[in-house]
This record gives sequence, structure tokens and C-alpha cells, in this order.
Amino acid sequence: LGDITKIDNLPDCDLLTYSFPCQDISILGNQHGLKKGSGTRSGLLWEVERLLNNKAKENRLPKVLLLENVKQLVSP
Repeated sequence: LGDITKIDNLPDCDLLTYSFPCQDISILGNQHGLKKGSGTRSGLLWEVERLLNNKAKENRLPKVLLLENVKQLVSP
């Protein structure tokens, strides 16, 4: 589909798999985090949120979302 920052709508689907550059949250990376508007590479996760919010407005969310696990995603 191209550059995620330039996509307005996702196609209808039952399964969406996605990931984002994890260097900014990984143990081995710089750990700048996922703060919205931070401009970090990991901030691309918020672009997925934007697209999913657009689908929610249409009441057409995928049935399953599959996100790559990154150890620091949910732990300090």
C-alpha cells in the first residue's frame, strides 16, 4: 500500500498483521519510547492506530490484529 503516513484507509480484511521499527523501545536500542508526536521510528505504531480508528468509524475493523512482540512494549 506504500508509505503508511500517506495511506488514508485500509482495505477491508479479517486479519491485519503489522509491526514497526522497534529500536526506540527495545532493550538493545536507545529506548526513546512510543510517545505520540516524538518523531521516533517506533512512533509509526500511531499511524496504525490512526488507520484502525478510521476503520472503526466505518464499523469495519479486522476481526484479528497481530502485532509483533517486543519485550519492552509492555514492560519498563
